[in-house]
Amino acid sequence: MKYIYAIVPTSEKVQFGALGFGDGDPHVYTIPYRDLAAVVSDRRRVNYQTLKRREILRDLSIHQKTIEKVMQHWGVLPMKFGTLLPDGSAVIELLRKGYAPCSEKLAALKGRIEMEVVATWDLKSMFAEIADEEPIAQRKRALAAGAQTATVEDRVEIGRLVKAALDARREKYRAQLLNALAPTAEDVNTNPLLTDEMVFNAAFLVDRRGLQILEKAVWEQDRQFDGKLNFKMIGPLPAYSFATIHAQLLTPRQVQEACQLFGLKEQASLRQVRAAYHSLARQLHPDMHPDDAHAQARFTEVRQAYQILAECCASQIHHAASGDGEDAICSFAPTVVGGTLLLSIRRSEGQ
Repeated sequence: MKYIYAIVPTSEKVQFGALGFGDGDPHVYTIPYRDLAAVVSDRRRVNYQTLKRREILRDLSIHQKTIEKVMQHWGVLPMKFGTLLPDGSAVIELLRKGYAPCSEKLAALKGRIEMEVVATWDLKSMFAEIADEEPIAQRKRALAAGAQTATVEDRVEIGRLVKAALDARREKYRAQLLNALAPTAEDVNTNPLLTDEMVFNAAFLVDRRGLQILEKAVWEQDRQFDGKLNFKMIGPLPAYSFATIHAQLLTPRQVQEACQLFGLKEQASLRQVRAAYHSLARQLHPDMHPDDAHAQARFTEVRQAYQILAECCASQIHHAASGDGEDAICSFAPTVVGGTLLLSIRRSEGQ
C-alpha cells in the first residue's frame, strides 16, 4: 500500500529518508506525474477505527512532521490523514485526475503559510470574577440570607446565570479577537473550541509579510487583555485548514446504493444522472422541510450519491474514444466501477 502525505510541485524523484511509519518501509519518496508529485511511503493497510487513541496520535504526529519536513523544500497540498492507495498506479491516477485542481491550488497558496492562534483563560478565576458581578452577586447574597429556605432549584438557577454570563463573555472576547486579527490575513478559518478554557481558536492564511503583521496584532491584543487571556501562536504550518486533499476509492456497494437512491439501473448517461439528482434534490431540499430535523442529513446523502455517480461517469468519459460527452452511456456494474477514485480539495469545517 502507498500512504500519501502530500502533493508537491515537482517532477523530480526525491528521497526524504526514513521519516515514515514503522509497519512498512519508512522511507519517504516522491512519485511524479508531469510537474506534480505525490509524497508517499510504503506501509500495510491500516484501519484507524480499530486503533487505540495513542496509536492514532502517534501516526498523526508522523503524518504532520513528514509534511512539515517536505514543506522546507516546496509548497505543499496536504492529504487527509490516513489516505492509502493500493499501488503506484493508483497514485499516478490520483495525480492525473487531480492535476488541474491541485496545480491551481498550489499556485494560489504559493508563498503562503498557516498560523494558528489560540487564546485561553483561567476558568476558575473567570468563574469567580463573574460570580462577583451584578446581578449574580445580588442573587447569591439573597440566597445566603435565606439559606434556611433556599431550594436546590435556587442554587441551580445561579449556576445557570453564571454559565450564561461566561458564554456571553467568551463570545464577546472571540468576536473582539476575530475583528482585530482577521484583517491581517488573506483568509481565516475558525476552529472548534476544544476545552472550556479555550476562548479563541482560528487559523490564518498569511504570506511572510502578513506573518509579521499578524504577530504584532496578537501582541497588541495580549497587551489590551492585560493577563486575562493567554495567547499561543502555532506555525508556520501547511495550509491544512484551507486546502486538504480527500481521496477515496469507491466500492461497488457505494455505487449501487447511489443508483438505488436515484432510481437508476446499471447504465445511465451523466446527463441522466444529473437530471435524477436535480429532481430528488428539489424534493428533499431542507428549505422544503423546515420542521424536519433530518432534512439536512438526507440532502447531504443525496449530494454525496450524486458526486459518486458523476465521478464514475467522468472517469469513463475520460477514457472513452467517442465524443458523446454527457450523453455517453456509463456502466455502474460492479466489475466496471470498482476502484473508481473520488477526489476533492476541501477546507476544514469551521466553527
